[in-house]
Amino acid sequence: MRTEPVQPAKLTPRCTAHGRPSTGLPIPLTEAKPFNVYEIPPLAAPKRSRDARRFTTFRHSTSSSPAPPAARPPTLRGRHARSEEFSHRARDGICTFPFPYRLLKDSPMPAKWTLGFIGTGQMATALAQGFIRAGQLRPAQILGSDPNPEARKRFSQATGARVVPRNKDLLESAQVLVLATKPDQVSPVLEELRDGITARHLLISIAAGIPVARLESLLPPRTRVIRVMPNTPALVGASATAFCPGHSATRADEALVQRLFSALGLALPIKESLMDAVTGLSGSGPAYVCAFLEAITDGGVACGLPRDTARQLALQTLLGTARMLTETGLHPTTLKEMVTSPGGTTIEGLQVLAEGGFHGTVMRAVRAAADKAKRLAQTASSV
Repeated sequence: MRTEPVQPAKLTPRCTAHGRPSTGLPIPLTEAKPFNVYEIPPLAAPKRSRDARRFTTFRHSTSSSPAPPAARPPTLRGRHARSEEFSHRARDGICTFPFPYRLLKDSPMPAKWTLGFIGTGQMATALAQGFIRAGQLRPAQILGSDPNPEARKRFSQATGARVVPRNKDLLESAQVLVLATKPDQVSPVLEELRDGITARHLLISIAAGIPVARLESLLPPRTRVIRVMPNTPALVGASATAFCPGHSATRADEALVQRLFSALGLALPIKESLMDAVTGLSGSGPAYVCAFLEAITDGGVACGLPRDTARQLALQTLLGTARMLTETGLHPTTLKEMVTSPGGTTIEGLQVLAEGGFHGTVMRAVRAAADKAKRLAQTASSV
């Protein structure tokens, strides 16, 4: 009997940075690249139980060796596999596919799932807009509370979400609560909500400087808490976010936070002891970058450039440099040396920055912001 040769499986490539489709053209499995993420067509997946379909892995070869048969069954992974495991295992040619075979951040939240913002200030608005823009949530799945009518109005107009004046009104509708108040308001707000928080609630705190232990002490025992520090570029899907779980938070809770904030940019799990440093660096960092942008723009204007031209050139220089460092993996010192010619113009400018203490000044700014975060935590703990 004549048998037909096994054809390589066809997979659809997806961009690893944002999970969006690339060209949409199927490529043979043998041509797969180790950093690509692939979506297996649902019809090609073997029938398995609901739990078995939730997290599966499919091993592929990145060499020129023949591809495995398309019908090879995937290997079952843990139900609550950590999301950060994906990036490490992808480097080894192993792609982990949450059901239904897509990255968690690609699919929207269930329609009955509601996110409640306690406080509707600028950061809450930026996060809500980012979640909506990324397709994670619809406006109807977001609820905000704030005693300030002006803040409620701005939040509602910017997001299209519902708003309520009392924080307690969130507890019945929202399963996940985002604590987005100022640090000095954390204690009275959580004491107000304490009796209404149950085991079904997850509290995500973005209040700067408030440690997990302090949050847990203000809530019922075994309340699930995760501390998160995003920054304002979440509004355009370019946030730098760090998070750390509390003692009762589950892996599913961590995966949920990773899913939400990865849709807005970078989301990294870290030790809580480093959260104040994150506050000083990426939390306050956009303001430092804007201060530098203003300074370099003014320098161009002083040299005769029209202000609008100087601003555009300065902004594109920052964007291009950040993109180059990200995509090439170059160390900033290496890129600086590439730009700096012996006896050239750049070294003259760098000398002036060095004489003005630029490097040390920026370092002190980050440390000052981190120290302020620690003092805010101490003040909040004493209230």
